[in-house]
Amino acid sequence: MGFLKNLLSLGVAAGKVAQKYNEKKNANADLNGDGAVDANDTVYGVKEAAREVYAETAAKVREKSRHN
Repeated sequence: MGFLKNLLSLGVAAGKVAQKYNEKKNANADLNGDGAVDANDTVYGVKEAAREVYAETAAKVREKSRHN
């Protein structure tokens, strides 16, 4: 059961990163600001989206740990 739970959690996290990346890409396709829309924008966008999801998740964990 633990493996399936971890796998599901990973899928949820990946989904959140993908959603955040798509929001950023739809707002501005040149995510890294170099003047060209290319593969570098994808790498940069996914990296930034993952950072944001991590920061949001860490903040929620800290908040919950304060209340326990």
